[in-house]
Amino acid sequence: MEKKEDMTVMEIEQILGARIRLALNEDRTDEQRQEDNEQSYLVLGMAKQFLNGADLVLRGDKLLAQNKALKESRIDRLLGH
Repeated sequence: MEKKEDMTVMEIEQILGARIRLALNEDRTDEQRQEDNEQSYLVLGMAKQFLNGADLVLRGDKLLAQNKALKESRIDRLLGH
């Protein structure tokens, strides 16, 4: 299995923007809109998880930068350093 690159926040923003444009497209039938909305709900859930994870990493990195005593601590290991 080929390793894929991690997504960036900007890529997720583009995907969410595309889902919003799709939801606002008045040329879609009610059935298409329902399917689009279901898929958008799944995408939104994954985006939330991604952003929460990114927030945790940034907060952890900030904490580690402010407190050198945490190097090689459980927090450091959880962040994958």
